[in-house]
Amino acid sequence: MGNTTPTDTLGVFKVDLIFSRNKTYIPQPLLPIVFALQNPPLASTLAVTISWNL
Repeated sequence: MGNTTPTDTLGVFKVDLIFSRNKTYIPQPLLPIVFALQNPPLASTLAVTISWNL
């Protein structure tokens, strides 16, 4: 099977936003947020950009 997932073989580029919830962290000025990319080499062919505003 290896390390491949269905999105790797289908040529799908995916971005997930991961952040804490359910009282995992106490309120803080800065909270960790993660952008998880699946199949990032496809991003260059799609001219993908990510922007974040609060």
